[in-house]
Amino acid sequence: MRILSYVIIFLLFSCQEFSEPTSNKDYFFPVKKYLQKELAEKSDKLTVIKTVVYNGKSESKTIKNFSFTADLKSFLDADINKASLTDKYEGDTIIQQNKKIYEYTSLNEKLKTKKVKITLDNDKVSEIRIHNEGNSVLRNFQEVLVYQPGVGFDILFDQKLVKSDPSRANINVKFQ
Repeated sequence: MRILSYVIIFLLFSCQEFSEPTSNKDYFFPVKKYLQKELAEKSDKLTVIKTVVYNGKSESKTIKNFSFTADLKSFLDADINKASLTDKYEGDTIIQQNKKIYEYTSLNEKLKTKKVKITLDNDKVSEIRIHNEGNSVLRNFQEVLVYQPGVGFDILFDQKLVKSDPSRANINVKFQ
């Protein structure tokens, strides 16, 4: 009986409350979370005018119940809020009047996302600008992504494939 009481006392005092490790910590401004929230609020409820210009040829159309998922994939893929990237970007904050600008620059030339710039006006996001680049044996590309809440977004893409002419694309989506 005495051993049983020792075991019970041991178990009572050895119980500790453990908390889950926080793996979703944001190291930089959470662009992906912000855009996912925007997607959830606006997706399939918005009418947009989408203009695509490819090598000088342009086409526009009005789209009702626009789905952002495919069009904003490049923005979501440029997420730098990963534990493995914390020492790969240098951050700077600029404050001017009512504007705060977060700017993150890649310290590693092998990373695709070279620069991320978030502008807040009166503590609300007014623009997200992302610059991506890539070089390989087969192609070189540059991509500029600009998202403006309530206005729309632009994706500018320049690409040069081996043994072909350079191509240039611009996707412009304006919210209605």
